[in-house]
Amino acid sequence: MASSTISSTSSVRFQGADDVLTPPAPVRRFHDRSTAPSKGFVLIPDASRFAAFRHPDVFLDLLPTKVRPAVTGVNPGCPGADLDPGPSRLVRLLSGMRRNSGVA
Repeated sequence: MASSTISSTSSVRFQGADDVLTPPAPVRRFHDRSTAPSKGFVLIPDASRFAAFRHPDVFLDLLPTKVRPAVTGVNPGCPGADLDPGPSRLVRLLSGMRRNSGVA
């Protein structure tokens, strides 16, 4: 068994549930063995390679609950979550992705 990967940054792995080139099981094992301040693993159903691009609506809906807490340390819906000082670079980038994907 390989040793664990240690990272000083948070991570979230988005994985297509039907990816045959990078099957979910080994990715999940890698995730489980890795160490990070916070980490997440999300399977996107009915997706293979490039799951975020094949199902941008699902990916963009997951970002506030999976990525934002890892980046900001604030969970949506928690006290203080509405005290966001304004649009960050990440929020602006994601807004552009949503506009360009055709997702409302």
